[in-house]
Amino acid sequence: MTPLHIIGTHLDIRKVVLLLVLFEAGKNRYKLGFKDEVLKYFKFLINDYGFKCIETDITFVRYESRVVFVNVYHGRGSYELGLEIGFIGNSRTDEVKYSLKDIIELETNESFTPFQTSNAEGIKKFIPIMAELVTKYAIDAILGDELFYNRLDKFTTKNFNQYIANMNLASIRPKAAIAWKEKDYKRFVELYGAVAEKYLSQSEKKKIEYALNHRGHV
Repeated sequence: MTPLHIIGTHLDIRKVVLLLVLFEAGKNRYKLGFKDEVLKYFKFLINDYGFKCIETDITFVRYESRVVFVNVYHGRGSYELGLEIGFIGNSRTDEVKYSLKDIIELETNESFTPFQTSNAEGIKKFIPIMAELVTKYAIDAILGDELFYNRLDKFTTKNFNQYIANMNLASIRPKAAIAWKEKDYKRFVELYGAVAEKYLSQSEKKKIEYALNHRGHV
């Protein structure tokens, strides 16, 4: 079994502490050729935008301009191919990272699933596509355009809030169903009280309205 090394916590822009787990790459991981493919297809960052490649590893390559960083990685446990971009911080733990997925979904308003591969053929196939997607959708991020980052921040914060609301609702709904069945309208209203109305379904809104009018009648 691949050993896990907990390397600490990271506080992101939404003030949520995330536990970062670092997987050790397998000893034969270099055979996938990730580093070489990234250096080949992301060379445009150096040639066209003045970045420097400051770190390379078998599953991680980092580029930096004067103000912006770009991390390209191959998940050591997940085998997901990903890219992170943002403004350089005083330390890497201070940096707010936005994913290529975030940027594509902001610009296209369509869902994007990151590529995943555990073989060299997949690396050769997907790395060029990722580089092309960066040139198509992420140039403003590469250039450090503050207006673009403001848009991106609002977009990711909205998505994060929606995710948290969905998590809360997943916990609340089974309890609310019981309260509704038992006509415990006071309890029903209390359960939904912590969730903003915009995250509720029309059916839930109608039930809450009914419960508010009848909670003292039982």
